[in-house]
Amino acid sequence: KKNFGKVDLYNAGWNYYKGSSYSATDSIFTIYTDKYPEDIFGWYMRARASEGMDSTGAKGLAKPDYEKVIQFGLLDTAKNKAMVLTAYNYMVAYYYNIARDNATALEYTKKILELDPSNTQALDNLKALSAPGSKVKSKTTITPEKPNPDVKVKVKPPHQGTR
Repeated sequence: KKNFGKVDLYNAGWNYYKGSSYSATDSIFTIYTDKYPEDIFGWYMRARASEGMDSTGAKGLAKPDYEKVIQFGLLDTAKNKAMVLTAYNYMVAYYYNIARDNATALEYTKKILELDPSNTQALDNLKALSAPGSKVKSKTTITPEKPNPDVKVKVKPPHQGTR
């Protein structure tokens, strides 16, 4: 079809997605986002396709598209809440499992709870990420350890090179 529109792109992309043809899904929704760059749905489907292509999340392929979902979704959270929550959940998993950035994972967990205070998964994640020993670093909660006078530390002088 020469003059295809949103519905045509949606139908083609959705059918590829349902058939697990994630590369084709991404291609169709790339056209969608090029033609309708401020429409959240195109970014959401590109993110979902990227998740299909990167099932372990190790490459973080969906991250840029989910960032767009968050950007446009926050303009109308009543309408886009489910997509924004999906994006936030991806970010929690990405920052915790891939980037090893527990502090950012905790921030996204708190954002989930702002939108959905009774989200049990986010509440569990909040407890786990906030627990002592979770390696979550926060500027407001870090206190330097007091030195133990019984521990003797030997400091080696800097290496003296020869010329």
